[in-house]
Amino acid sequence: MSTITTMPVSMEGWQEEQQSWNQTSKFFVNMHQREDRLAQVVDFVARLKELDIHPAEGETALDVGCGTGDYAMGLARNGVKVTGVDLSTGMLEGGKAISEEEGLSLDLWLGPWSEEARQALGWDKQFDLVYSIFCPIMSDRANLRALHKASRKHCLCIMFADRKDEYLDAIYSELYGVEGSPWKAMLQDCVDTAHDIGNHVQVTYKTVEEVENLTVEAAVDYFCLRVHRKVGGDLETVKDDIRQYLALKAVNGTIDNHTTDTIAWISWDV
Repeated sequence: MSTITTMPVSMEGWQEEQQSWNQTSKFFVNMHQREDRLAQVVDFVARLKELDIHPAEGETALDVGCGTGDYAMGLARNGVKVTGVDLSTGMLEGGKAISEEEGLSLDLWLGPWSEEARQALGWDKQFDLVYSIFCPIMSDRANLRALHKASRKHCLCIMFADRKDEYLDAIYSELYGVEGSPWKAMLQDCVDTAHDIGNHVQVTYKTVEEVENLTVEAAVDYFCLRVHRKVGGDLETVKDDIRQYLALKAVNGTIDNHTTDTIAWISWDV
C-alpha cells in the first residue's frame, strides 16, 4: 500500500505553484498508460542499468519532483523501495491510486524540496539513488546540493539541454512576446554544481523527436503550467488565452504538436 505524508515544513511561498500543478495533474495521471510514457519509463530503467546506478533489489531510491510516480514505479517493479516528493496533491493522489492498482508500494511525501525539508525529514545519506527528472527547481543550486546530501551512493538529474516545441514556442512569441526557458544556462548551472559536489560526473545527451496528437483541452492542460510560470498573472486567464489560440489552429478539435528535445543525463557519485 502506498502512503502520502505531509512534510513538516512551511508551504509559505509555494501555494500558487502548488495550485498550478494541481490544476494540470489530471493530464499527467492520464499520461500513465500512454505508449510513449511507458516507453520512457522502460528506457529510464535500462539507462540506469547502463550507468551502473540502478539500485539493487531491496535498496532505496528518492524521486524528487516525482509527479504521478511513473518512473518511481519503474524502479518499484524491480524491487527497489522508492520514496517520492512532490508539491502537488493531485499528482500524489493519482500516483497512489495507480501504484496500488499495480500492487506496488510507494512512500510519498507532499511538500516543497529544499535543504530545510531534507533536514526536517532526517534524510542525510538515506538513499542509494537520489534523482530528479525535468524538475524546474533543480536549476537552483541549493536544491541540487540538498539532493546530493540525501544520497549515500549515486545521484542523477535529468534536464532539458534544449527544447523546440512547435505550439509552445508559438504561444510564447505570438501571444506574449517572450522567449522560452533558458535551457542551456539552467543546464550549465546543474553541470557546474555536479562537478563541485560530486565524483565521477558523467553527462550524456539524447535527442528525441516526437509528434503528439492532442485535443485542444488536453493541450491547454499540457501548456498552461509552463506558460503561467513564465508570464504570471491569473491562471484561468492564461488557460483561456491558450484555449482560444489553439482552437484557431485545431483540425477537428485536435492539434499535432511537433517537438525536438535534447535531454541531458547528469549523474555522479557521492
